[in-house]
Amino acid sequence: MPALTNLQRELLDLYAREVSEEDLIEIRDQIARYFAEKATRDLETFADANELATEDTDAWAFEHNRRASKPG
Repeated sequence: MPALTNLQRELLDLYAREVSEEDLIEIRDQIARYFAEKATRDLETFADANELATEDTDAWAFEHNRRASKPG
């Protein structure tokens, strides 16, 4: 079995604590917000490095490029 990542260890430490449903929702929101902000920063860095216009990256937000998953 592979070793746990640092994030998995941190989350297990958190799971050992009893928190209210309200706190759980707030924690979930904070984690989601963190990754959304990180993705935005990464996209801005990519756009700057590739001299993309804001219009280009804004248009990508509405494209559907996902592939169908293979039946398992």
